[in-house]
Amino acid sequence: MSDFQIAITSLAGLASLLRRSLSYVSCVFLFPSAILTLSLTKFFASMNRKTDFLVVGSGIGGLSFALKVADYGKVILITKSALDDTNTAYAQGGIAAVTYSPDNTEKHVNDTLICGAGLCNEEVVRMVVTEAPEQIKELIRWGAKFDRNPDGQYDLAKEGGHSEHRILHHKDNTGAEIERALIRQVKANKNIEILENFFALELLTQHPLG
Repeated sequence: MSDFQIAITSLAGLASLLRRSLSYVSCVFLFPSAILTLSLTKFFASMNRKTDFLVVGSGIGGLSFALKVADYGKVILITKSALDDTNTAYAQGGIAAVTYSPDNTEKHVNDTLICGAGLCNEEVVRMVVTEAPEQIKELIRWGAKFDRNPDGQYDLAKEGGHSEHRILHHKDNTGAEIERALIRQVKANKNIEILENFFALELLTQHPLG
């Protein structure tokens, strides 16, 4: 279990911590000067936290990682603003994955390499494309809802660079829908603690990196 300290970098962050320490200042109106010193001592002492996993960021990467490791220990997830104020939530397009025939993995890989104009690492492209369908299924299991046709199949779009219909979407706010589903799961998980309006200044590790 690792230790970390929380740095307050905004009034919002201070307000968030104060809300968590209301139990320390319940009698502030009776003894304002005496209780203030005591509450601040306890308040700053409570900033030293222990956790098994510290996740910085609340986009699709941070939220999905938090959900996956929550089965193995305590998770603290911090985000510099509101939980849903992320690049993921502002993404309007769709998410590409092989879903139905005649599409297949090789077509998707080939389309990506052509669009990459020689700049793509084929090994990475192949890994991402191959794993994409299962990752989409996981998002769906977590509650993300993608648009469907009247017959029940997913309404796949065909965008530039793609030779087949393979873009799953939720209206024109796909990112917001994915963020909504993940946030709901994270908030329901008892092993995940969320700290909003906190900013990571530096990470201190016990072992050298590199």
